[in-house]
Amino acid sequence: RCSSEKLSIDKNDVHKKIRHHKVEIKSLAKEMPLDDFNNYIDNLTISTTPVNPNASKDAVKEAQNAIKEAKKEYRQTKGQPRNDRIKALVKVDAAKEKLAQSKKDLVWFRYVNKKMLSTKKALMKIYERAQEDKEKKEGKQR
Repeated sequence: RCSSEKLSIDKNDVHKKIRHHKVEIKSLAKEMPLDDFNNYIDNLTISTTPVNPNASKDAVKEAQNAIKEAKKEYRQTKGQPRNDRIKALVKVDAAKEKLAQSKKDLVWFRYVNKKMLSTKKALMKIYERAQEDKEKKEGKQR
């Protein structure tokens, strides 16, 4: 049970999924030593719908450069047949759409990473509290 697990985060039910996982962590904490739990937390995968793993500032910059190149190509079609100019405009539009998507991907990617970090911290606190409760019960039984 200590192997990699997935905590699915969807924009619509982030809190519900995390709450469910916290309940599961409480039960795991009663059975698991700290080293095993740390291993579990490190291997916990938070998956999202959808996330572009290539989302980065560099991807946004590449998309911005693609727009510049497409606009440059469009300007070079001046005086050429109308179909060539339309094709060049379509390239500009496609590059703009790619930039918009790259920006959205980056925002979502950052959100997911932030949520993953805070979730792992919260799960660790739950584990620590469960361990304290376990130690108190063992102390009372002696």
